[in-house]
Amino acid sequence: MEGARAVKNRGFTLLELLVVLVILSIVIAIITPRIKKSLDTLQLKTSTRHLAATLRVMRSEAIAKKKTSALLVNLDDQTLTGDLPEGGSEAFPEGIKISQVTVGEEEVSSGEAKFKFFPKGNISGGEIVLENNLGWSSRITLDRITGRVKIAYLGEGEG
Repeated sequence: MEGARAVKNRGFTLLELLVVLVILSIVIAIITPRIKKSLDTLQLKTSTRHLAATLRVMRSEAIAKKKTSALLVNLDDQTLTGDLPEGGSEAFPEGIKISQVTVGEEEVSSGEAKFKFFPKGNISGGEIVLENNLGWSSRITLDRITGRVKIAYLGEGEG
């Protein structure tokens, strides 16, 4: 009787532990790329919302101060400068880039693009497209008459 009890309380065999480890390894191998993709997409959305909020604040400050202000988007070094609410310049996180800028009807492919914010609430208008390292992109549209800032999230390669 004691021999039967000893067999029951032995624990797990080495083979059972190996099977569990193999299953865990497979699950981790499947889930890890999906988590990275989700984090990259989240970073794109966060950067897009931050830029849109900055544009809205700049418009509001131009109205409140009754003074024209400007945002300079540098496509070469991927920075924002000008009359930013925080002052100085801003750069995007690693993996996020400005892929396309249109001011008014003119597409800017290199150098600086200048968006103006006027005291009456209108903006020079245009679009800014951000892209992550997976090829997913987002578009921020600035309505030149109403000053409205809209965000659209695009799929892979739709920028």
